[in-house]
Amino acid sequence: MAAQKCSRAARYLNSAGPRSADMLASGIRISNSAPLPAVQGVSGDLERAQRPRDLNREARNQVSIVEWIRVVAPDVLVFHVPNGGLRSKAEAARMRWTGVVAGIPDLIVVAPGGRAFFLEVKALGASLSEAQRAIHECLVALGTPPVIVCSIDDARRAFAAWGIDTREARPRGRNDDVPF
Repeated sequence: MAAQKCSRAARYLNSAGPRSADMLASGIRISNSAPLPAVQGVSGDLERAQRPRDLNREARNQVSIVEWIRVVAPDVLVFHVPNGGLRSKAEAARMRWTGVVAGIPDLIVVAPGGRAFFLEVKALGASLSEAQRAIHECLVALGTPPVIVCSIDDARRAFAAWGIDTREARPRGRNDDVPF
């Protein structure tokens, strides 16, 4: 079963044609994204709140989550695989040639015992790309479903669900030198 789902992901990654509905991933989404609030407009009609587009909010969320993990779970290794970004066609081809796979989750967490977990960081209201859906489906089939997080609270819930002990979750003891 896992091989079948991963081969579908590979077909997606190697094809340039339209994507089929069966490529939708079944990864876990912890965050409940709320839509923008309705506001009274000048004309009296309800309009969506207009906010300037923040191109770095997802990156800021990711930085906060990585810093939180490094503080509260020093026994785990967390890292980002920089697959994204604007590149020339030649550089993109070289990266594919050397093993870059589109859609890999943003953060990989390696916990004691060799357990690996995946976090996909998204800004509130953002959705997965087709490549991310395909990879998420493959990871689910392999038994390591990625978790989509939008905040530190989402990451905290993921760590609790995975059974990863954090300094926040531990009861404070006499000799505990952790300041929180």
